[in-house]
This record gives sequence, structure tokens and C-alpha cells, in this order.
Amino acid sequence: MPNSIDPLDYEERLTQAGVPAEQAHVHAEAIGQVKTELDAIDERANGMRIECKVDQGFAKIEKDLDALNTKIDTGLAKLDAKIDTGLAKLDAKIDTGLAKLDGKIDTGLAKLDAKIDAGLAKLDAKIDRNRAELEARIEKAKWETICWTIGIVIAVCSLQGVIIVNVLR
Repeated sequence: MPNSIDPLDYEERLTQAGVPAEQAHVHAEAIGQVKTELDAIDERANGMRIECKVDQGFAKIEKDLDALNTKIDTGLAKLDAKIDTGLAKLDAKIDTGLAKLDGKIDTGLAKLDAKIDAGLAKLDAKIDRNRAELEARIEKAKWETICWTIGIVIAVCSLQGVIIVNVLR
């Protein structure tokens, strides 16, 4: 803080008090030099106070930044943990869903296999029935053919017998 000593006013007061003018002038000059040096010291002290305040401000800013970095790191760690937990839950849900779908697919395939097997069994049974029916028809046709052949042979033989009997008569 600048000092308020006025060397000219000091010189005048000394002169009024009875100090010789030359001596009052030397005292006033000395006071002026002291005042100049005190002002310079005061200016340096102000600069040092400002520098100290700036250093304190930077220290506080660094401390606040460190605290903020710690808070950010903690927050990021929590987020990472939350994301990991969420991913684990999603993986478990997906695995559960896939297991359920696999079960449903297996059940559906088993039902389809059973239906196909039942259909094949019905077709096999129908084919067997048709085969048996056709074999029976073929067997019947064979016997009818044999009977017809025997009948024709008997008719031909009878006709020949009649012809021979008529020729011999």
C-alpha cells in the first residue's frame, strides 16, 4: 500500500518549526528516498502477495482437478462395473432364451418325427393292404384262368369227342 508521506510538506513543516531551510531540505530529500524505497518494497510485496495468491489459486485448481479426476475415475469404474453386470445379465438372458428355443425346437422336431412316423406307418399299412388285395386278386385271377383253361380244354376235348363219335358213326 503506497505511503502518504509528502516530502515537500515535511520540508515546509520542519522549516516552520525552526529547522534551517538547508537542513530541512536534506531531511525532506532523505524522506523522499525512503518513501520511494518503501513504495518499491510495497510494490514488490504486492507482487509477491499476488504471486502467492496465484500460486494458492493454482494449487487449489490442481487439488480440485485431482479430486475431479478421482471422481471421474470412480464414476468410470462404476459405469464399467454396471456395463459388465448388464452384459452378464444379457448373456444369461440370451443363454436362457436359446435354451428355451432349443427345447421348443426339439419338442417340435419330436412331434414332427412322431407325425411322420405315424404317417409312414399308415402308408405302409395301406400299401400292405393294397398288396395283399392285389395278391388275392392275382391269385383269384390265376384260379379263374386255370378254371377257364380246364373248362376250355374239357370243351375242346368234348367237342373232339363229339366230332370223333360223329365221324365214327
